[in-house]
Amino acid sequence: MTPAKAILIVWTDIPAADEDDFNEWYIREHVRSRVVDLPGFIRGRRFVALSGGPKYVALYEVEDISVFRSQPYLDLVAKPDLLSQRFIPKFHNVVRMVSDVAARAGDAEGGVLGLQALTPIAGRETEFQTWAGQVLVPELASQRGVVAAHLWNVNAGILAESVSRHMRSGDSIFEWLLAIEGASPEDVLSAHAKLLSDENLSANGTTTASELTVCRTTYRVAPS
Repeated sequence: MTPAKAILIVWTDIPAADEDDFNEWYIREHVRSRVVDLPGFIRGRRFVALSGGPKYVALYEVEDISVFRSQPYLDLVAKPDLLSQRFIPKFHNVVRMVSDVAARAGDAEGGVLGLQALTPIAGRETEFQTWAGQVLVPELASQRGVVAAHLWNVNAGILAESVSRHMRSGDSIFEWLLAIEGASPEDVLSAHAKLLSDENLSANGTTTASELTVCRTTYRVAPS
């Protein structure tokens, strides 16, 4: 599989009364309409939170950040189908990010995903980026039961283009998001505890910007 250079992550809660229909729509239509039907998409995955939140995560990986400013993608965003018009307004506590892949290590896919937002300390941004890319991400991927780690940096310009055409606005954004893929929740939690202590983060120019969310995979699709 071609390594992704950019990602779209949509992280949301949904009213309990709508969950069954929401999940069926998401796996039958919504993810496929992007990953299978649009050029440049590599795969799409969905997750449900075991701890932390919001509850549902959709992760789309693409060949290049320019996919998210392509006309086919922008047309799809600007002209949502009827079920999208039904469900998207019900999303709440939404985090939506179009991000560059700043660093990665490991080439496998874990059944469990840990997500941790980070914020560089003012004046130490370069120090943080160097440490995170060259030290933290590779070390995470080498921990017992961890099969891959990724660091994503929001691309504000590309995100703004997408948001300007989207039927929903006002979503939250994390500037930096760290993803840990593991074989079990315990593996992800152990790696996080070992390498992402407050002391270690502070020593390398960053702090946490969210709680750790640990999710399990519920769905995966890729172009045939």
